[in-house]
Amino acid sequence: MISLPTRSTRLLLNLSVALACQTLAPVGHAAGEPARAPAGALEEVVVTAQYRRQSLYEVPISLSTLDGDQLDRLLVANIDGLSGVTPGLSGWQQGLSTPIYALRGISTNSFGIGGESSLGVFVDDAYIGRINSTALRMPDVERVEVLKGPQGSLLGRNASAGAILYHTRLPRSERSLDLGLVAGDYRTRELRLTGNTDLLDQRLLLRATGFYREQRGDAKNLARDHHYVGGEDGEGLRLALSYGAAPFTADLSLGWQELDSGGLGYETLDPVLAAAGGVRPDPFDDELATDIRTSDRIESRDANLRLSWDRGGSWRLRSITAWHRNASPNSFDVDGSAVFLSSAAFGARDSETFSQEFRLTGEWRDVEWLAGASYFEEDISTRIELAYSDSNRLAGLPVSPADFGVPLPDFALCDPLSDFVFGPCRDRAEETAYHRGDYRSAGLYGDLSWRATERLTLSAGLRYSRDDKDFAYRSDPVTSVTTALNALRSAPLNPAGNILGYSSEDWIRLSEHWDDWQPRLALNLELTPAHSLYVNLARGYKAGGFEPAATPELSVYDPETVNSLDLGARGKLLNGRFSYDLAGYYYDNADYQVQVIANGIARTINSDGITGSGLDWELNGRLGERWLLRLQGAYTDASFKRGGEYGGNRTVLTPRHSAGLSLDYRGPVHSWGGLGLGWQSQYQSDIYYSVQNSPDARRDDLQLHHLRLSYFAPRQNWSLHLHGRNLFDKDYTIFQQDVGAGLVARRGMPRQLLVELEASF
Repeated sequence: MISLPTRSTRLLLNLSVALACQTLAPVGHAAGEPARAPAGALEEVVVTAQYRRQSLYEVPISLSTLDGDQLDRLLVANIDGLSGVTPGLSGWQQGLSTPIYALRGISTNSFGIGGESSLGVFVDDAYIGRINSTALRMPDVERVEVLKGPQGSLLGRNASAGAILYHTRLPRSERSLDLGLVAGDYRTRELRLTGNTDLLDQRLLLRATGFYREQRGDAKNLARDHHYVGGEDGEGLRLALSYGAAPFTADLSLGWQELDSGGLGYETLDPVLAAAGGVRPDPFDDELATDIRTSDRIESRDANLRLSWDRGGSWRLRSITAWHRNASPNSFDVDGSAVFLSSAAFGARDSETFSQEFRLTGEWRDVEWLAGASYFEEDISTRIELAYSDSNRLAGLPVSPADFGVPLPDFALCDPLSDFVFGPCRDRAEETAYHRGDYRSAGLYGDLSWRATERLTLSAGLRYSRDDKDFAYRSDPVTSVTTALNALRSAPLNPAGNILGYSSEDWIRLSEHWDDWQPRLALNLELTPAHSLYVNLARGYKAGGFEPAATPELSVYDPETVNSLDLGARGKLLNGRFSYDLAGYYYDNADYQVQVIANGIARTINSDGITGSGLDWELNGRLGERWLLRLQGAYTDASFKRGGEYGGNRTVLTPRHSAGLSLDYRGPVHSWGGLGLGWQSQYQSDIYYSVQNSPDARRDDLQLHHLRLSYFAPRQNWSLHLHGRNLFDKDYTIFQQDVGAGLVARRGMPRQLLVELEASF
């Protein structure tokens, strides 16, 4: 039996009793129709988390939502920005092609093509797939919904931690042209342009959004021609067409983006290695030195077609067809120094996906129902290139041959006796591996919501998911002193000794299939027109995957499943001027997939699982006529189950405590114009970057503050904004770990001042 921790239960019960004791006003609106907000109240929040337009207070799911205006004010352009304003969501882009996020403690820290993310990302109802695709910029967004907890019954594919739903803006009937210009520190330059027009008597509408952006990196590589890393140069275009002639509508969107950051920016924390490059072992001094010129790029193409047939109250049929292509090559210095020890690259990492979903919804008396079928396929490949030096890594290190059962005296590596035993040390050795994946996933699902009484709605859903995956890999054996030592130390798990952990001149082919049932039971109780409670019991599922190893049997890991219970309360206070959202949860994750790094080899394995519990909360309010307030916080207790190798350790990138404050002021407009002010503060307690919870892979508590000052023209057709990001120039890391050649770190963005001009024509 699943139960909430005592503290969470007590808080929720106390809140429930307090709300229930208020005067019970009659329910004044029909199901699915948001109540009209009184003057001065917050606008009603409408979401589509259950595939139909509903007031947030009718949805028995823990979620956070931000509209496009809020995202623009907070300069949120991708998930990296969302993590600072969404309770329970944490993480960063370590690089464009290596984002990593955790939701309520569940994350995916593997970037290989054999696995997939635990946090599903959907753009206009279409599943994205690769985690590296989630780093793309999301221009012209209407609304973002962050659904917390397993969303298997409705969304299905790999939403075991939750899901992020992007809804882009549809074309409108009026003609308009919106311009945005940004300039600032680190030679930041950005141009955004959005146009909207009517092509066919308001039946065919067109909307186009384009952007160009360049920003110099925050760290200069002194060893590689002062090459900067950590910036973002890129451009993109999105076209949207909408056609409507009742009962039929069609929406088509086409997108293209290319982004380049210059590299991941790993920097050594070893004083000797840093001194060899003429820099300090300090990731916050704007300088680093690596022996290779790093790179990190994303290229993306996508298309999305949504067709709808609406037969009024009887039924509605919707078809979503999507195609996505992504290339995300990168190269990085594993040791982060000017000494050639080890470097790696995903020389080619390409994926192409196609998905098709049919969704039928309708109502019958007091029941709203839906049924659907989905299909997803992905063709993906990568080439991994690893280079290292025997001489620089091993020369002079003492060896005791007795450790390997060799009857010789002790000696140092790379000396004459070492050359006799292991062969001569190589100045450069290279390993190259090739991976290919062909994945197919199908699902059937249904969901019913029964309005049992005027105030109580019961929901039940069920999905069947099946994944069929074919995977192949190969890597030619390499002869070096390093591989000889590895073969002696790790046989029979790594008989060839390759640093990658496997070798085969021929393709090793694997084929697996997994299936699972994901049920959901939920209820939503409307205590008053202004307050509601919900309970949601759900199961999540994430397919198994592949991490190439010395044998086929070691190269497969199992699916992970999550059983979760949410208890939540939502409501309005002070005549609708404030709204609150509180959720307590408990989950049990079995066979949790996690990447571990041991002896320089990264592998994804099934752990004994994790458990998590906590609280998420939000408070939104209008302070008088001109001020908007947003408060948020989360307590997350997520750790590995006792008894396993990592038993009791906290999950990566998961702060126990986090909080945020946003204030927004919009003054009256006079003959000379108007003024605005925005303030945002974020807090996170300490986090770990590795499952081992090593002190060297830990980041202390973090506080960040951002400021926005605005001027609005008298006619409000243009505005000017000054943004201060990380206003007090806080030093903090977004990555710190030993990945096989010494401890390296990457810092977060320092203080940045930006000026933004927005104009409408």
